[in-house]
Amino acid sequence: RGSNGSSSRSPSMKMLVLLLVAWTACVYAQTSRDLALAIVANMTLQEKTILVRGTGSTSPYIGNTFALPRFGIPALGLSDGPQGVGNQATFVTGWPSALTVAAAWDVDLMNAWGVAMGAEHRGKGSTVMLGPMINIVRVPQAGRNFETFSEDPYLTAKLAVASVQGIQSQGVLACAKHFANNNQEEDRTTVDVRVDQRTEWEIYYPGFQASVEAGVGTVMCAYNLINGSWACENAGIISDLKDTMGFKGWVMSDWGATHSTNKAVLAGLDQEMPTATFLGNSLLQQVQAGNIPVARLDDMVVRILEPLFDVGFLPVNRTIPNRSSNVRSAAHDTLARQLAEAGTVLLKNQGGILPIDATQIRTIAVIGSDAASPTVTGGGSGDVRMPYVVSPLSAIRNITQPNNINVTYTADLQSSVAAATVADIALVFVGLSSTEGSDRSSLSLPSGYDAFISAVVQAQPRTVVIMHIPGATVMPWVDQVPGIVAAFLPGQEAGNAIANVLFGVVNPSGRLPITFPTSIDRSPINTPEQYPGVNLQQVYTEGLLVGYRWHDATGVAPLFRFGAGLSYTTFAYSNLQVQLPTDSTSPVRVSVDISNTGSRDGHEIAQLYLTYPDSVGEPPLVLRGFKKVFIAAGAGPVTVQFEPITRRDMSVWDVIIHDWSLVGGNYSITVSSERYPFHMNGSSFPNPGPTSTSTSSTSATASTTAATTSSATTTSQASSTTTSTIAAITSAATLLSSSSALSSGSSAISSSTSTSASANGTSSASGRGASTSTTARVSPASQTKKNWLLIAFVAVGMCVFL
Repeated sequence: RGSNGSSSRSPSMKMLVLLLVAWTACVYAQTSRDLALAIVANMTLQEKTILVRGTGSTSPYIGNTFALPRFGIPALGLSDGPQGVGNQATFVTGWPSALTVAAAWDVDLMNAWGVAMGAEHRGKGSTVMLGPMINIVRVPQAGRNFETFSEDPYLTAKLAVASVQGIQSQGVLACAKHFANNNQEEDRTTVDVRVDQRTEWEIYYPGFQASVEAGVGTVMCAYNLINGSWACENAGIISDLKDTMGFKGWVMSDWGATHSTNKAVLAGLDQEMPTATFLGNSLLQQVQAGNIPVARLDDMVVRILEPLFDVGFLPVNRTIPNRSSNVRSAAHDTLARQLAEAGTVLLKNQGGILPIDATQIRTIAVIGSDAASPTVTGGGSGDVRMPYVVSPLSAIRNITQPNNINVTYTADLQSSVAAATVADIALVFVGLSSTEGSDRSSLSLPSGYDAFISAVVQAQPRTVVIMHIPGATVMPWVDQVPGIVAAFLPGQEAGNAIANVLFGVVNPSGRLPITFPTSIDRSPINTPEQYPGVNLQQVYTEGLLVGYRWHDATGVAPLFRFGAGLSYTTFAYSNLQVQLPTDSTSPVRVSVDISNTGSRDGHEIAQLYLTYPDSVGEPPLVLRGFKKVFIAAGAGPVTVQFEPITRRDMSVWDVIIHDWSLVGGNYSITVSSERYPFHMNGSSFPNPGPTSTSTSSTSATASTTAATTSSATTTSQASSTTTSTIAAITSAATLLSSSSALSSGSSAISSSTSTSASANGTSSASGRGASTSTTARVSPASQTKKNWLLIAFVAVGMCVFL
């Protein structure tokens, strides 16, 4: 400043500084979409087609694009798979299968797994991890069930969000697959799935919608046809994804699932993999001829570039590793074991045969070839090359060594029966795998295994069967065997994980993410029309009644229901509280008190089910919440707060308005543990499965109160049962829904005062308008840096100005 205190800067200099500050602010406030649009605006037509197709090679990655060095865009590498770095890559972690991890019912663990897988894919130079697979387990014997999460759309959606966010936090894009209805392997490239709109939105879409809301960068369309049109050129389902759900990323084809140029591109396909048969020169010619608008091609490229900026893959400011990099770590090995432990499900524990007390036994008969060479993974895209596999036999010998326990091992029938006879306990390990490309021929274990198990248990009543399986299996010996454990496909740490569970180092807390039926004939999918289809046409006649929903609705008892799983301790439930909405937008809030009444620390997984009004046509019980909580031995009660039940959670899909609608009527809430209660809203429910366990527990029930009641909770009347393996409390809260406000203290919302009723008398729970917003996303990986740079430039500029 001059001596008189006035500024010595000329007006032109001030203006220049301000323009510099403004320009800097504009540059650093650019969104991912801005950056993508700027690149596309400078591309030639031929350059644009480079990104929307594969190179035709499956090396170095299973999917590849050509680089565009003029724009600093490297070749993109797409890698299998949903269980980790696949395609026979070395120096990677051999994770448990997705179904195994899903059995933990733990979103934090799923997120940690996503982070670890994303880090390994990034360390291998991958741009896209081709997972998670979030297809619903519809067919119990489907070959890829081990790769996916669950038969339930709510559980699938919650786990999908955790997985996607974990993967993409590492600068790698997740790919939600396979959109949609890829629920079997038999005839998967030719079968035409016939499914109604409501079933699609309520059962098969929620995992994809949740992934979209989590910011997933890519979605893979499936091989099959849907209602007469190939999935990758099905304008209806791709519009559902992009327009209704609001997906901003790109739709890629499954490998070889593209069948046309014009129809596919105009329907919404953005990238052909792994070749350029339809979206290479053919696409360029169709654009040049005016048959496909340039704007559509621009949209395809922007959809690819924008998520790459979102996760920080672009701009490239690092050396991209290659497939030979070693991405293993001790931390990932530990996580692999923890995932396998948490996903282990104790299905039966008659007489407290588990955990094994190493101070009370002298001889253990370890039986079955799977004890020495365990089945730990499936085949196809979900296969991961194991760096090592800890066998159950070696882990059991290690854990029992301090107690000088004699551990014998046999695999043939005669020797196994002899060993079991003289042992204190027999541990029978059985294994079964499955693979992409084919379904299992039945739900049975491999030939001879059932007779093998029966022979062993006749020789040694204290027998535990441990199953390494890719999904549901039947168990004709279930009433003979006192202990049953489902370890699914546990990965490289199989032995350490199961030994820790069997000997009580870890208290099992896994719950089934699928239902085990007693047979295929007594499952929801029991006709040729439903599976595998007749004349390559498959009809989803079961509608909403998939998995446990069908068993609940029909009263046909499963072998083990979705949500089943035991612990080495016991839990007591009390004080179920339901806080009803106070206005048209607030959710229902539910809490319950849980105490650990046993002598061991443990995790409990409380499950919340919603029962809709009879007029709605929903299954009797629909999962709408779950919570995993650790409670020390003898501790509690601990108040467990479920995620709020939103209007969307209580809504059903309205095919007339093509949106979610909240329907008036009485709703009830059931909170349970381990297996569904024997009583539901005061009505007796049939015994759901084997009850040959000596565990005693309590279930409670309460009838739905009248719509005019002023209380949101009801008094439970407890009744003891010695035939149940559950520890549950059931209660009902009357909820009469609409879009109008709920008066304080009332348990009813009058549907007659709806303020936004549609033509059919229901109210819309969500508007479609928001889903079509073009609001651009800002790269989470780079925005913090940009913000600080922006602040710094503005501060410097203002100092210069002053």
